[in-house]
Amino acid sequence: MPKILYVYPEPLPSQKARSVQVAATCAALARKTEVTIAADIQGNMFSGLGISRPEQLIIKSINRNIGPIISNMVFNQRLDRLIRTVRFDIIISRHPKLAARLCGKGLAVIFEVHEILKDKHPGRKDLSQLEEEIAKNAMGLIFISEGLQRRWEELYETPPCAIVPSGTFCNNDFPEKDRSGPVRQIYYAGTTYYKWKGIETLFSALNMLHDLELVMIGETDRDIIPESVRQRVRLLGHLPNKSVRTELQKARIAILPNSAQSITSRLYTSPLKLLEYMSSGVSVVASDLPSIREIASEKECVFFTPDSPEDLAKAILTLINDPGLEATLSTAGWRKAKEYSWNTRAEKILSFAASLGVL
Repeated sequence: MPKILYVYPEPLPSQKARSVQVAATCAALARKTEVTIAADIQGNMFSGLGISRPEQLIIKSINRNIGPIISNMVFNQRLDRLIRTVRFDIIISRHPKLAARLCGKGLAVIFEVHEILKDKHPGRKDLSQLEEEIAKNAMGLIFISEGLQRRWEELYETPPCAIVPSGTFCNNDFPEKDRSGPVRQIYYAGTTYYKWKGIETLFSALNMLHDLELVMIGETDRDIIPESVRQRVRLLGHLPNKSVRTELQKARIAILPNSAQSITSRLYTSPLKLLEYMSSGVSVVASDLPSIREIASEKECVFFTPDSPEDLAKAILTLINDPGLEATLSTAGWRKAKEYSWNTRAEKILSFAASLGVL
């Protein structure tokens, strides 16, 4: 049986969305082959996901600490011992420094690309050199979006590659919504700490929608909420992923207000929250960006002009005033989300690895 090592030099579980992606991807892979996850395990990595640990998943906790000090060097040394002890057919990582290091050792590495450091930190030559090393030495690359792949190809050599978007936990049965009354709430799930998430646009639009309450799922600093709408914003804070899905099943309309001012938002991201909205049967209002259109179309979303509060407010009202459209988008989105299950993601990764001749 082929053996995969997935290396994640961060704590698992954590409140970060990538923690969900890594745990869910490894679980899906391990239902098909033997997978070892090497990470700084700090609890049950599946406890908040509502799934169980597959039998073929081996968990190796690699502590990064020397006393109170967190050291990547310590992680690397302990990882090296694991790799010397167990023969793996393929190693997967989404961390560029670690991937470049493992590639340099001549190991069979697939690097999962989520951003391009040359664009994110244009003054850091050391980071662009890391990407050059990966481009030269990696066995293959997995991109989470087409835009990300195109940009990489503009900058670097490109070994064999595949596009494998984010995944979602799919409901087998359509989550019916109570549409007997008017919409009183709109939802947002995710972080608010990055400007490209478009939170300011959402707050400004809310200022024009006086009868609506905004329910926010995720860690949010209440101080960023304008005083004019603060009484109509309900903060649920960070919730385990399973609880997020439970909350979204109560929702009828959810917003993805990503900004067009960031290349990450326009081209790179494969929004986990978009898929979670859709799989929960929520009707979506989303920024009209190439990254989002890679997953959804007008059949599943109402789009608005990015960074335009006026257009966002108009799009929300379009859904509120047309319950038939709301119901149609809800059903279409749920059906589309089933194409992005974690199981499908795992199948694409394994198919790509097989094409490289390593599985």
